[in-house]
Amino acid sequence: GMGDLAGLLARFVSRAGFEPGEVVCIQYSSGSTSAPKVVLISQVSIMANAKGMLVNGSETKPHDRGCSWLPLYHDMGLVGFCLSPVLSQSSIDYLATTAFARRPGLWLKLISDNRCTISFSPSFGYDLATKRLTATDIEKLDLSCWRVAGIGGDMVRADVLRAFLTAMAPAGLSPNVFMPSYGMAESTLALTFPKLGGPLKVDRVDRDGIKAQRAIPVAADAPNAREYGICGRIFNGHKLEVRGADGTVLAERELGRILANGPPLMTGFCHISEQTAK
Repeated sequence: GMGDLAGLLARFVSRAGFEPGEVVCIQYSSGSTSAPKVVLISQVSIMANAKGMLVNGSETKPHDRGCSWLPLYHDMGLVGFCLSPVLSQSSIDYLATTAFARRPGLWLKLISDNRCTISFSPSFGYDLATKRLTATDIEKLDLSCWRVAGIGGDMVRADVLRAFLTAMAPAGLSPNVFMPSYGMAESTLALTFPKLGGPLKVDRVDRDGIKAQRAIPVAADAPNAREYGICGRIFNGHKLEVRGADGTVLAERELGRILANGPPLMTGFCHISEQTAK
């Protein structure tokens, strides 16, 4: 019964608040390409990252309302659309991830009906919505309320986002709604956001140059153009560098590894101290 449960809780749960440096959550990360590792995130990291996203990033106001179908076991769902709304005291509407996968139109209907202003998705979510909604579905929506449509969790695909804008234009979606971001679980969630309210910016580079570790700009119609969404700038109080294999900081348009430093960095990886030190 409930009494037994309460007794168990009293035995196992300490109700003291977390200290700033204490680990408060764990999240899995493949570090982009490697085997999954357990990332330890402290209270202070979550507070710093939430502040960066809410204050520097989306400039959240009291009237803002979120909408999310992102799973809560992934950093974008957990930190972006569970912990951050709690910290900013913002209202939020949740849609089960499976419900979104079956009926992507429900996501946009929730935004339209409840006048939601902030929602994020990987590129594939926008793609799914564009492909599965009919013109009749779109006519019933009013997406003029949506001011921040974030992209994260997979590659920012400008072609997909442009198709979504075109499809949703009859529903009043602003062409300046997109906010591509860059982040990683090792830094709690996000590291960069672009300036709010501008059109989607892209960089087009020579495909062959990539193999030679150079990002050479080309025209939009060049046959060998590869397009990348521009993910904005690093948050205030953070540092970001691109370094070569030998550790030297690279010049503009040279390709290498991204190194970041800032308040939301993880405490370390669980049980793999050599990886943490690296």
